Amino acid sequence: MLAALFYTECPSRMNYVLIFSAVKLGIEMILRVLLLTLLISACALSTPNALAAKSPKTISSQQAAKIVQSHFGGKILKVQKVNNIYKVKIVKANGQVTSKKVNASTGQIVGN
Repeated sequence: MLAALFYTECPSRMNYVLIFSAVKLGIEMILRVLLLTLLISACALSTPNALAAKSPKTISSQQAAKIVQSHFGGKILKVQKVNNIYKVKIVKANGQVTSKKVNASTGQIVGN
């Protein structure tokens, strides 16, 4: 349909080919831009979910220390993370040194 309109306005064969090629290039560029926009949007929307799946949220060492201190009292001596477990060493008011474990993902005290 576009070709017929351009052909009537430009009777010479050479002008028709040039105009038709320009219109075709314009449509191809628009389609490319739309496709690129769609691709970028899809990537942007999928990124947070991909990151969340790769790195699960964990509590900090300070949070682990506060959890142990609120349950057992005493003074925090050391906090060490091994894999997904925080080892929190405390000294109680009576001088006893003890170590407690906290799950880094859930924040729950593990074991005794």
